Amino acid sequence: MIRTLTTLVVLLSAATGLSAGNPPEWERPEQAEFPVVQGQGWTRELGGSYRRLPDRAEVLVPPAVWKLSAHSAGEALHFVTNSPEIRVRYGVKGPVDMSHMPATGVSGIDLYQIDNDGTWLFVPRLIDRTFSDTVSYRFCPVPGEGYDRLGYEFRLYLPLYNEVEWIEVGIDSAARFEWLPLREERPVVAYGTSILQGGCASRPGMAWTNILSRKIDRTVMNFGFSGSGRMERETVELIAENDAKAWIIDCVPNMNHLEDSLFEARYLEGVRLIRNRSEAPILLVESATASTGYADQATLRKNRLLKSCYEKLIAENTRNIHYLSAERIALPEEATVDGIHPTDWGMEIIATAYETKLREILKEPRGDYPTTRAVTQRREAAGYDWQERHRELIRANRKQKPHAVLIGNSITHYWGGTGGRYPENGSPSWQRIMAPAGFRNMGCGWDRIENMLWRIYHDELDCGTIDRIVLMAGTNNVGRDAPAQIAAGIARMVEAVRSRQPKARIKVIGILPAAGQQERIAEINDRIEQEIGNQGIACSVPLIVYAREMELPDYSLYRALVFSNLLTVYQKYYIGKLSAFCGAVSASCAAGAAITYMVGGSISQIKKTIENTLANIPGIICDGAKISCAAKIAASLDAAFLAHHLAMNGQSYAPYTGILQEETAETISCVGQIGKDGMKETDREILKIMLEH
Repeated sequence: MIRTLTTLVVLLSAATGLSAGNPPEWERPEQAEFPVVQGQGWTRELGGSYRRLPDRAEVLVPPAVWKLSAHSAGEALHFVTNSPEIRVRYGVKGPVDMSHMPATGVSGIDLYQIDNDGTWLFVPRLIDRTFSDTVSYRFCPVPGEGYDRLGYEFRLYLPLYNEVEWIEVGIDSAARFEWLPLREERPVVAYGTSILQGGCASRPGMAWTNILSRKIDRTVMNFGFSGSGRMERETVELIAENDAKAWIIDCVPNMNHLEDSLFEARYLEGVRLIRNRSEAPILLVESATASTGYADQATLRKNRLLKSCYEKLIAENTRNIHYLSAERIALPEEATVDGIHPTDWGMEIIATAYETKLREILKEPRGDYPTTRAVTQRREAAGYDWQERHRELIRANRKQKPHAVLIGNSITHYWGGTGGRYPENGSPSWQRIMAPAGFRNMGCGWDRIENMLWRIYHDELDCGTIDRIVLMAGTNNVGRDAPAQIAAGIARMVEAVRSRQPKARIKVIGILPAAGQQERIAEINDRIEQEIGNQGIACSVPLIVYAREMELPDYSLYRALVFSNLLTVYQKYYIGKLSAFCGAVSASCAAGAAITYMVGGSISQIKKTIENTLANIPGIICDGAKISCAAKIAASLDAAFLAHHLAMNGQSYAPYTGILQEETAETISCVGQIGKDGMKETDREILKIMLEH
């Protein structure tokens, strides 16, 4: 509500001439010290123009493709400014509108803003646009409740269906302005038809490629050519020169007229050409109109043929290839202008389908908590440039692969002596201790978990095999997010690191103590250990390995994993948060019982597995010696497997043998009593021994 009211005030002020009132200063992209046209390949060859293909393409690609490549679809200009008003004027060369697409979509521009916490905001426009050879826009940025007054990041989307001849951005003469260089992360490269180019979006920001770009915060290079995305070898070869994070091939709508044999030959050859140049995932996409009532038999047949091509490529062991069906897109006919080209609503539907699929492919899931949603930040722009820091880290890792990295916030960042206005906070100790150990400092001041997650998602670990990765996250989330949210965010970070560096040893540092927050931080650290600790490994990994070895179906494994984790939680309920009772015992007991369940054991056999385990190893202590935890897990799992085999053969200890009770639930409760109450004095003695030695 506050932001809405503030926006209204700004709009009214600007409309009545109450802005700063200084004459505008005009900034031109060609005057920047570096290339600034985002979403464009062949930057050096294009030399500051807004074309999508280099000059040499004119004699290579079909004439229609060459003509459409003059359109600036998918391109954008990124900059930072604190100007209270932003003006943009530019020249276009072609017709300003179409019969089925407004001038704002054909020739218009869009401005989006990112606040200091990584939230995307649409920037309102004021005065009417006059579409002629020169087009003018006037924007009023949304003021934020920010951390500084150095401005926000803006992304200016260029026209979808017109050729930009020149463009300039006007700001208040007293304001600061900074062009942002090209992003270091590899882009998603999309090749396809008019729907991909942007028809019939009402404005550039609503083209599905631009919506997708905001959703995943990654450049989406737009090679959509209306009526002309047809998988010709020359066009595919040219596009394949780009270094992509992922490839999207969406050409079916423009290939309905082709003979089936030619359709198949072009798709198979095109995918093979890309795969020979790139290891990045390739996504083949059906015509989305197949899910509408408008779909004709040719479209349906070509979609089936595309599926056949995909299956052939899979049979050939083509690496990293994926498929998106029309059913997954689920574009209703109501969300189109003419049964084919989407409205803004349709563009959102398509973008969401792509986001879901790409997050799955790129291993970039988005969770329900703020800590599990990767975002950028600019909370300390006066101290250092966060985006530049990100670019520096990517360049450094590509130049020289690190053997070990420490990912963290300001505690890490400034320790290494790389912190802008805080260059000497602990630098000598870093050079004495961490540098000889091979660590690269990958800390960023003011980072929260979600910001570190964004950096991991955006290529900071894509640099060959790293031996050791240390995560030190969560301090800046303590006063903002609940313990469960912080723990979930750190678990998501561990998952993201493991998927990119599966061979690395990962170390998670708990949140460091802070005055007045000892109890809260202790609770958070306990939740973190529950999320990612040894207990989670012990109750899950044995089941996965066992299921693979025995070639058990996935549904059996998934049910067993749920059972194992719930049984672990059930046992821990009685033991409490902190105990000298080794948690590996509870987890291994659950794993053994779950394996009995997974192979079809009866309830009686499951109970016997639990009782056999708890009768054997209830005396293993937790002494905090993490190096020996693996051995304790191994010993506990060995006991659990023995318990399983005994139970499957009808063997078990009699009730009231030692601590065993008549009922299994009572036995678990008694073990919990030992862990919670009986281990208190043991815990004190363990601490005494550790402190004395």
